[in-house]
Amino acid sequence: AYSMTGFRVGYMAGPADYIKAALEPRHSLSISAPTPSQYAALAALTGPQDHIAPMMAEYTRRRDMMRRTFDELGVTYSLPRGGFYFFANIGGAHIDSLEFCIKAVTEYGLLFFPGSMYDEYAKRYIRISYLAPEHELAEALRRFATLYRACAAKGPIPGGA
Repeated sequence: AYSMTGFRVGYMAGPADYIKAALEPRHSLSISAPTPSQYAALAALTGPQDHIAPMMAEYTRRRDMMRRTFDELGVTYSLPRGGFYFFANIGGAHIDSLEFCIKAVTEYGLLFFPGSMYDEYAKRYIRISYLAPEHELAEALRRFATLYRACAAKGPIPGGA
């Protein structure tokens, strides 16, 4: 809501037992947040809030643009409801996510993160953001579709992904 990614400040809300269990790990991760970040967070929370609705509408348009592209390609995903990226299953491309991401950056000028970097069971997933401006996102999704279709057309690799 406040475009403070990377500031490493925030808050949690949830059931009391969850919050109690999360306090120690949270403390270890965010102890000693920089003073300027704390003041920036305070200003964001207590300052004008009229920017949030238009910003949310913009991100929803971008999310829906990406969702339509994935739906057309048959790429499955978990719909983001608070983040700014998809965790999308690119298994239909018939290559693992690391190889797909390398092809994306070297041949198509696209950058996203392989799911295999998160967990060995996520070899068919990518983390892909929709933070780019809408016109850039539209071009990136066109390139993504071209890459995905090219990989999918080659078919499954015997003994491979």
